[in-house]
Amino acid sequence: MAEWSCRGEFPRCWCCYWAWLYCFRYGSRGGGIGKIGADKNRENPNGKWTLDQWTSNFSIQNKVYVIIGGKEQKGGPATRDIDLSGIYSAPRNSENFSRYDFPSLNANRDPDGTFKNQSFFIKVYNGRKYCQAAFHIVQRGKSIHWGRGAVGNWP
Repeated sequence: MAEWSCRGEFPRCWCCYWAWLYCFRYGSRGGGIGKIGADKNRENPNGKWTLDQWTSNFSIQNKVYVIIGGKEQKGGPATRDIDLSGIYSAPRNSENFSRYDFPSLNANRDPDGTFKNQSFFIKVYNGRKYCQAAFHIVQRGKSIHWGRGAVGNWP
């Protein structure tokens, strides 16, 4: 599981990950998710909470850096990596929220040349109340390792 840090009342806050997918779920008290990253949540624009995700991604495939959103994935400082095009559920008048992401690379084309280290920082906050997690993915070919904390090494 992820490395957690929470402040305030969070009845449920957890993160899980499987080979190709991670999910983040939480239960907050009061208002629901109003913003996803910098964008208003269309389902709950007056919500009091913000969901944010920042990542740092170093990825090589076919001997070149992977390009996502026009940017070469060379690692470095974390950047915001969340918008309304992701898979999420944040309905109006609900204290429950979930987000799913599929960060692994398709290694079928070049299993020996697929190399990825990615750090995730995900946070739900409302002023000084928050719940956040840090975890990572390390991928070599078709093999994937998930782990606690933002820094990962191949096991």
